[in-house]
Amino acid sequence: MDNDFAMNERNVSTVSVAIASFNGEKYIKEQLASVMSQTRKPDEVIISDDNSTDATVAHCESFKKAAPFRVDIFINEKNVGVTRNFENALRKCRGDIVFLCDQDDVWFPNKIETIKDLFNSKSEVLAISNDAIICDENLTATKYTTIRQNLAIGRSESAVISGCCSAFRREFLEIALPIPQAAEAHDNWLNGLANLLSARVICGDALQYYRRHGNNESHDLSSRAERLSSLSLIKQYGLRDAKPGWRNSIAELQAYVDRIRSTEPRIRALELSVDPENVVDGILSKIDAIQNRLQIVDKPRWKRVFPILSNYINGSYFHFHGLKSAVKDIVRP
Repeated sequence: MDNDFAMNERNVSTVSVAIASFNGEKYIKEQLASVMSQTRKPDEVIISDDNSTDATVAHCESFKKAAPFRVDIFINEKNVGVTRNFENALRKCRGDIVFLCDQDDVWFPNKIETIKDLFNSKSEVLAISNDAIICDENLTATKYTTIRQNLAIGRSESAVISGCCSAFRREFLEIALPIPQAAEAHDNWLNGLANLLSARVICGDALQYYRRHGNNESHDLSSRAERLSSLSLIKQYGLRDAKPGWRNSIAELQAYVDRIRSTEPRIRALELSVDPENVVDGILSKIDAIQNRLQIVDKPRWKRVFPILSNYINGSYFHFHGLKSAVKDIVRP
């Protein structure tokens, strides 16, 4: 490892930007220009291209020639998908903190400087996510932001997990990588693990434009440029069969358990405010609660009331949305 990229305890001195690109010629030049225009320039930009067939790599090469900092471009021999493409970029980053960067957004000039200063003021924090202004494909700003939209549908700020708004300490990435197959997506996994370790904060400043153009990888409800409310979740998901999603959640939660157990000495060395064993116990409790729900909804509706009541009384439903979840389980398919 280069001496320029050696860790200085918990101080942030070097910054990496990890970009995953794929057929992004339409927007990537604007994003790269916004990275170039940062008040605090990155020390390196790592671009992992997923075997693009358009001019994406050519734009990246032009950026590399013009950049006053190190730029490395890696091209996958075959398409591996967005999660593995980002993982490839992350593994090659050497900075004290690493920013995830989508190919179609635009950063405000103070993004790196603001997040770097926040990391240096909070030595116990391993991950930071910032707010973003939702825009159309032409970067016409709306009145909506990712935080506001999550709050509008009844989620907490910690539900803001967009990778394009996230940055991580490298010592955290050494624990979080590789991303397991059970993970829903790279940003879910990384921010989810940081949340479980109580080592993540939200920066309320909007530090970028979040471009929505119809071909985005993320289709989460909170990214829509329209008025949302708690009813929006009901309209989106209704009372459809939740069992496949619950089974996926169990697999991902088990992957968190396995990772925390296998990296426990490293986690303890970070001197966080949580005990890894207690974190694992909490995850296992939630897995049990989901398994209980699976068993309940397999019963005819008229046989669900008493087991639902029992699980509600013992606190099982407080892993979810309490009474609201219990009522939904009575009537769902």
